Amino acid sequence: MPGLRIGSTGPAQSRRAAPLLLAAVVLLAGLAAPAYGYTDPGSGLMLWQILGAAVMGTIFSARRLLSRFRLGRRGRQDEGVK
Repeated sequence: MPGLRIGSTGPAQSRRAAPLLLAAVVLLAGLAAPAYGYTDPGSGLMLWQILGAAVMGTIFSARRLLSRFRLGRRGRQDEGVK
């Protein structure tokens, strides 16, 4: 069919989906029952370790990406000088 595009996500669809998503989140948050659970210290420590590793990995990746970008710019500037 010429006018039918499956999986298209245009601005109009995003505007229609946003209120529906917000309503679903509010409804689910309102229906949530309290959960009485136990988290042992080892699990808490593991979560902190995961969070710390994610932060350090992000910092490492950002620094590596920035250094490559800087080296690339310097390399192009040096080629023009020769």
